[in-house]
Amino acid sequence: MRRYSSFNYNNASIPDATQTQLTYVPSYAQYPLQLKLFQSRKLSSSHRGRGTRGRVPRMSKMKSLEEALTATYDNLDILSPRDVSAFWAVVPKFLGGRGPRTSNQQLEQQMFHQFDKISTKSIQDIDRYDPRDMSTLAISLAKIIDKISKRKRPTKGSAHQILQEVLIGKDSKIKQYIFREIASSSVPILREFDARHLSNLIYAFGLAKEVVLVTDGSTFFDMLAEVAIPNLHTFNEQDLSNML
Repeated sequence: MRRYSSFNYNNASIPDATQTQLTYVPSYAQYPLQLKLFQSRKLSSSHRGRGTRGRVPRMSKMKSLEEALTATYDNLDILSPRDVSAFWAVVPKFLGGRGPRTSNQQLEQQMFHQFDKISTKSIQDIDRYDPRDMSTLAISLAKIIDKISKRKRPTKGSAHQILQEVLIGKDSKIKQYIFREIASSSVPILREFDARHLSNLIYAFGLAKEVVLVTDGSTFFDMLAEVAIPNLHTFNEQDLSNML
């Protein structure tokens, strides 16, 4: 259920993100949002991790992207928004160098399926995220997109290439969709963001280079400024730096 606050920005709203024309349509771009099966049920069940199902994985303990990805995917049905956002928060640190890659087509499809399913869950449940989790999700996705965007021709089968397909897409249509959804879901609770989480949200949209238009002709950045400016006295140096 979408949350509403006591203010409405003069009835302005974020245009429906589903109006974006996507060449490749990810699972989370279906409306109403529905999860799709990738190839077959066998693929979904054939790569369950051993010893990780049934408990919430601690991302701080993960030693590789594959470990974090599999642990999150295997337990996705019991993970909270905080758990899912914690997964995205550790992904950037595993994207250094060429990143993990595979020449095995089945493993490549498996990794794609796992990322697609987790990203679907993230967007499908976005209205359940509180300010902390939403800002963590936004800034983590922005950092990932910033890293993988710097590789114009990533190695086929690498995490960079798969994440480009899942999070950016052709002509950046998927990236635009994701950040419109985040913007739309954050509007009703913007007044609940503290200085740190608001500055991180602003930084995320800047890093992702996404300017989300609002129906009244303004932008999502204008909405963020309306909330931030009266509360600048609560921002520390890092918070202010994030907004520049």
